[in-house]
Amino acid sequence: TWECLKSGPNVGQYIFTLKVYRDCSGITVSTFTQNIDVWGHPSVTFISADFVLQQDVSPICDPFNSGNPILSCANGDIGAVQKGIYISDTIVLTGTAPVGGWHFTWASCCRNGAITNGFQNEGFTLRAAMYPYLDPSTGNYLPADPCFDSSPVFKEEAKTILCTGFPFSYSHNAYDIELDELRYDWGQPLDQMTGAVYNPPVIPAALPFTAPYTVNSPLPGNPSLDSITGEISYNSTLAGYFATVVRVDAVKCDQLVSSIY
Repeated sequence: TWECLKSGPNVGQYIFTLKVYRDCSGITVSTFTQNIDVWGHPSVTFISADFVLQQDVSPICDPFNSGNPILSCANGDIGAVQKGIYISDTIVLTGTAPVGGWHFTWASCCRNGAITNGFQNEGFTLRAAMYPYLDPSTGNYLPADPCFDSSPVFKEEAKTILCTGFPFSYSHNAYDIELDELRYDWGQPLDQMTGAVYNPPVIPAALPFTAPYTVNSPLPGNPSLDSITGEISYNSTLAGYFATVVRVDAVKCDQLVSSIY
C-alpha cells in the first residue's frame, strides 16, 4: 500500500508499506530490507522498504472454555500467524501513470504444503496497482508528482480460524483516507514473479484452484462476497487449510485509481 503525504517537509511524496503474513509452522520471513518491484514506470524499477516490525498476530484462543491451547508463533504452532512490516523512505514518482497503471509487486516462495484448495508449495506474488486520474475540472490527467491519492489499506489482520458447522462472516475492512468508493471482488492467486516483464496471468502465472474450488468460490460452504461491504459469509462443514485472494478497488469520481490485493 502507499500513503500520499499531504503535509510536512516531504509533502507530495509517497511512503510505501509492505505487509507479509506467514504460517508460523512454515518458512520464515527475512528481516532484511525488501525491494518492492515497480512495473511500467519510466525510471523507478524498485522501492526499498526497511524492516520495521515482526509480530505474533495469532488468533486468540480461550483454553479454559474451548479446550484449545493458546497459539504461539515462537513455538511454531499450527494455526499461529506472524506479521512482518516493511516501510520505505519517502519517494517521488514522476510522470503520469498509463491507463494500464503502475504495478507494485513483491514475490517469494513457497506456499504452505498443507493448503486444501490448491497451489500447495507454489510461489506467491503480492501486488497492487496505481492508475491515472482524469481531473473533471480541467480534463487533464493529474501527474503523480505531487501525489494526490493514498491507496486503500486493509485494517483487519490476515488470520482466521473457525469451527466447522457454524455460519461465519468476516471482512478485511478496507479503509480509504480520501473516502473514495471501495469495491470488493475475489482475485486470482499468482505464482512467484520471476520474469523480466510483469504480465499476469502469464508472468507470473495464474495458479489454479483444486476442484471444486474456483477464484469466485475459493472456500467450502457456499461463500459469498459483498462487493460493497466486503463481508464474506459461508458455512463450512469441511475442515482444512484454505487460501483466498481478495481485491479492493478505490474509485474516485467513477474512476478506478488503485487496486490492492
